[in-house]
Amino acid sequence: KMNNFDEYLYKYGLHDCVVEKVYTQNNSLAFCFNTGVYKLDEKGTETAKTTNCLMLLELEDLDCKQIWKHVEVLKINKNKIYEINFEKFIEDVSKFKFEIDENYLSYFGQSILLDGYAFKNRYQIKISEILKIKFIFK
Repeated sequence: KMNNFDEYLYKYGLHDCVVEKVYTQNNSLAFCFNTGVYKLDEKGTETAKTTNCLMLLELEDLDCKQIWKHVEVLKINKNKIYEINFEKFIEDVSKFKFEIDENYLSYFGQSILLDGYAFKNRYQIKISEILKIKFIFK
């Protein structure tokens, strides 16, 4: 079971934050926020932005060759929805950056859904079987 879901949920907001790079590192997915993420107060209000950071999502038995078991990426363009592979998403993020509109969490599914934009396309990336969410500040 994911052990620090609440800690993350009430501490940081990803709305309007920008991901410059996504990559795999050991058994984690790393999201680079060069301009930081929002700190949330006890009411869930975005207060200040943090320094640049990494959000590490530690996944259960992550096998990069079978990343589709944990990661689903949908690309939405002109009301058409396509499933794209994770490598293509990584490429698009490096090229255009990924601006997060909303982030959703499922306690039961141990998953997170990030919804946002890269260039003119909307993307939804769902990551499941998360064991731990960790933020590392530079």
